[in-house]
This record gives sequence, C-alpha cells and structure tokens, in this order.
Amino acid sequence: MMKFAKTSRPSSDRAMAIGCFAEMLQFMGASGAPHVAAVIPVVEAGLHDPSPAVRRNSAFAVGILASAAPTAVAPHYPAFLAGLRPLFDLTHESDLALKDNAASAVARLVLAAPGAVPLSQVLPVFLDALPLKADLIENENVYTCLAFLYEARHPDLLALFPKAALAAAHAFTAEEVSDNTKARVRSGLRVLAAAPETAQAFADVLSKLPPEAASLLQKVIQ
Repeated sequence: MMKFAKTSRPSSDRAMAIGCFAEMLQFMGASGAPHVAAVIPVVEAGLHDPSPAVRRNSAFAVGILASAAPTAVAPHYPAFLAGLRPLFDLTHESDLALKDNAASAVARLVLAAPGAVPLSQVLPVFLDALPLKADLIENENVYTCLAFLYEARHPDLLALFPKAALAAAHAFTAEEVSDNTKARVRSGLRVLAAAPETAQAFADVLSKLPPEAASLLQKVIQ
C-alpha cells in the first residue's frame, strides 16, 4: 500500500492509500499502534499535498493516528497542528468538508493527549470553525471534545466565553451528535451556571449571546 502513497503516484492513488491507512487503523484501534510510526510521515506530508482529497484524508488520518497510539503520536503534534492550521482558513464551498475534517482531527488530538495541545492557541481557531458545514458525521468527535473540556472546566475554554458558550449551543441543534454527548455538554454547562466561582460570569455571557442561542442555553441548563 505504501507505494500508492508516493508523491510520484496520481493524487487519486495518494488519497486512496492514506484513506485506507486511516480506516484500517480505525478498525484495529490500539492493536494498530505498532504500525503508526510507518504511517506518520506519509500523513504529515499529505497535509501539505496540493490535492484537496489527499489533504482531507490526511486530516482524517491525523485523528485516527492519535486515537490509536497517543503516546507515539504526541511528539508529532506540533507538525500535525502546523499542517492542519491552513485548512481552517478555507472558505470555498468545495473545501468545507476539508475544513470540517481538520476540526475533527483537532478534536481527536485533544481527546487523545490534551497536554500535548497548546489549547490557548488552538481553541480560538477550533471554535471559529463551529458549527461544521459539510461533513456532519464529524460532529460527534467535535462535540465530544467540547464536552470533555467543559467537564474539566478547562481554563483555556472558559477564557473564550462567550464564543465557547455559542459553540456549546450548536451541539443541541447539530446533526449526528449523540444523546450521550449532548448530555455531557449539558452537564458541563449546568456546573458552570451553578458554581459560585463561575455563575455570574456565565450569566454575563448569556446576556451577550444572540437571543436565539441565549434562549436555547437557558432551556438546556434548567
């Protein structure tokens, strides 16, 4: 399969090879960890490929690699994040699924090894990408990450209110988000709304949100 990922091959072959690597590792889970080291350079290069299809499959693969072998992949987080960053600036309609896959990849990186992600730098870009626009199946990864950060009351997330609250509101209207993930986001919001150290700040945030989002969050935390 590696021969199909070479730069000398057509972009369709490169995209196919990287997509196959990702799907196989996703299926194998932790048992695929011994194969991760061989795939990392291919995926890293794929993030900079001129082909959108290759970059999209590479973004997907980044998240799968992190989930399969967090310890082995963590040292490569800076390179992966650098490769993903330009994808968040895409605005053309045909590139929206690629941008969604970049957001999902970041979510998986955070969930796999949160200490390896410079969240103060990454979260503003990540939150600006929400809600997802095209590849809605990635919503589950994105909002699971958001639920995790809310549950942890992560200071870098709380520092980004009201943007973080608006992102949370999207979880309750987005497609492909499980009831369990919505419940986790709801629980995290309720803790913030009730805790003495955050209750006033949370109330202030609600007053600054668009009326529809503020109304939705009021219902969620009741």
